Amino acid sequence: MARTKEFDTEKAIKAATKLFWREGYKKASVQALMKVMNIGEGSFYNTYKSKKNLFIMCLDYYNRVLTKDRYDALVSELPVKERIRNYFNVIFDSLTLSRGVQGCLASNSLTYEILKDKTLNKVLLKEVDKFRETLIESFDEAKLKKELPSDFHSQFAANSIITYVHGIFKIAVTTNDFEELREQTDFFLSSLRL
Repeated sequence: MARTKEFDTEKAIKAATKLFWREGYKKASVQALMKVMNIGEGSFYNTYKSKKNLFIMCLDYYNRVLTKDRYDALVSELPVKERIRNYFNVIFDSLTLSRGVQGCLASNSLTYEILKDKTLNKVLLKEVDKFRETLIESFDEAKLKKELPSDFHSQFAANSIITYVHGIFKIAVTTNDFEELREQTDFFLSSLRL
């Protein structure tokens, strides 16, 4: 007869996500993960199989749950310029609340160690590609609606925003001056005609 799980899997994933977010993939040991998840070795390996599988589950949780408000801002029914600016407002609001100490799990995970692992590379870059495609589709749709000029380069703008967003999260862990970052973001978006 199989034993039933004696732990809350949602709480365990949430705790593991926070540890990966704070410590990074490499520094988050299996022992530290088991401790914050409040589970034993058997439960860990029977449920998650490996640190890598757990990390993939945590990235999924992060993207589905913790960044949902960003995604919702990006895909709302508002005109595209307002959506993009709301997307950045959500980022700055979350940075202000967390005092910028954590940055972004996905941005923090773009490290050589993770990117050289074929499985983790694929999972992480899939999310980046999904974000890029969402932006490009939004811009192309906005050009059809005449919200953006016909010569607006959707792919260039999407790639620029991706680079900029990752930069914000890296800078945010070293500064408390989010007002200046907001002003820089306004300048950046204006330069893209957004």
